[in-house]
Amino acid sequence: MQRVVGLDAIRFICALVVALFHFHYAVGASLSPLIGSTLGEGLDTVLANSFNGPAAVAVFFVLSGFVIHLPQARGRKLDVAQFAARRGLRIVPPILAFMLLSALLGTVPPHFDWMRTILWSVICELGFYAVYPLLVRTRIRMHWIAVGSLVIAALVTVVGYHAIVDGDLEYFVFGWWTPVVGLPIWLLGAVLAEHYTDLPVLSTRALRGVRAAVVVSSVILLMVKFHGGQFVGPLASNLFLLTLYSIPLAAWIGLEAVYHSAATTHSRTLTALDRAGAASYSLYLVHSLVLTTVGVSTLTGGLTDLVLYACGTAAATVAFYLAVERPSVRLAHRTGRALAERHAARQAPDAEPEPEPTA
Repeated sequence: MQRVVGLDAIRFICALVVALFHFHYAVGASLSPLIGSTLGEGLDTVLANSFNGPAAVAVFFVLSGFVIHLPQARGRKLDVAQFAARRGLRIVPPILAFMLLSALLGTVPPHFDWMRTILWSVICELGFYAVYPLLVRTRIRMHWIAVGSLVIAALVTVVGYHAIVDGDLEYFVFGWWTPVVGLPIWLLGAVLAEHYTDLPVLSTRALRGVRAAVVVSSVILLMVKFHGGQFVGPLASNLFLLTLYSIPLAAWIGLEAVYHSAATTHSRTLTALDRAGAASYSLYLVHSLVLTTVGVSTLTGGLTDLVLYACGTAAATVAFYLAVERPSVRLAHRTGRALAERHAARQAPDAEPEPEPTA
């Protein structure tokens, strides 16, 4: 499958947004002796509302569905064994390493409820990967499967509505049922894989406008979630907001894919972000370890703390990527190729025996 340039850059930016979303900002307060308390409070308010981590996770879901289904959308038959091996070896070793580090650092969640940690979205991804081969084999059009999954998610939401009312409006209020309500977003990416080429190729200026609209709308969505509960109650939950927001997110990702597929050259900035995107999974995982071990006890949210958090997270990301993620990616690729070669060998016709040499 030809790689779609630009998607890894989006992954990296979204992982960075998640990391910045989880930081408690008091940068303005630390600068108040220089800029004044009023301006300092305004700065902290802007920073606290500038990074919508849950929306970034919704982008992860759409991107994952898009990338996973794209080969099948282009006509390739799914090899279940190869798919399971590559996805499992790509995702599970970093999860185990994260759990081990959490145990060593004393940050294991109460009752081992990993759905209340940063792993919640990764656990959802594993659930999506588990059902995807079954969904493909049904031979039902992907958009109808997406509609059906949305109906099931709606039923789960109705049955468990009290959990939203009593919860904190987060996306994972249903705990281990979260993959069920998240599947429609992931399948939206799969639907996009079948139809993204129908989208127009925007100019660079127009695409920048779309990106700006995505950023602004994500900020508005975050403010609605934080402040809309007193007006619309549980409807301000990310459970509802992100499901609706995934539609324009999918359109944006499709426009990015078409644009970069049509482009003959790419900027150095995009190339650098694409390369950094290789470690986006590591960044997503380890930033929470930095916060829960060092940040909670010592960081107060000031400018110096933000710099320390950024440097610590960068160092931890590089270390985790080199020690865990990159080896698991390479193992996944080698295993996938080996399984593909074995499958091809079984499918090949038996070779005719060579003739015996004559005297």
